[in-house]
Amino acid sequence: MNLRSALRWTAMYRAVTWASGVVFLLFLGAAFVLGLDDVITTAVFGNPYRLADVGFSGPPLVLALVGFLVWQFTTTVAFYKTLTEATDEQMVQRFDSEKVKSEILEVLDDRLAEMQTELERTRKQAGGGSGPTAGATTGPGDAESSGSFDFEG
Repeated sequence: MNLRSALRWTAMYRAVTWASGVVFLLFLGAAFVLGLDDVITTAVFGNPYRLADVGFSGPPLVLALVGFLVWQFTTTVAFYKTLTEATDEQMVQRFDSEKVKSEILEVLDDRLAEMQTELERTRKQAGGGSGPTAGATTGPGDAESSGSFDFEG
């Protein structure tokens, strides 16, 4: 991956995570406005069993929890999306299907041409002709043209 692409994906990921962090801070600020600071002060410095004296503390806690969940979810989604998109982009650049296909066909064509040349050379050595019976052996005594040995006699 080139530097420009890496910086672009990093910037995109960081922008989304920072934005989700700001949203979390806004939720947290709203929770403090609704009385989360009283709940924390009572729970930490006071008697935690006397939270009922603070009043109904549900909305500030729920608001802070929702903000935290939004922040975590958005950060996770941003990580997943930027990672998969960056990987897909890199794979498309690295493994262009048309390029891979043409390289495979080129290798196959070269190998086929080598095999054709080798076949022609073998035909010429075997019988000198190019017909369908060129290089055909006539029997077990024809060891020189067939490339085999007669071990029986």
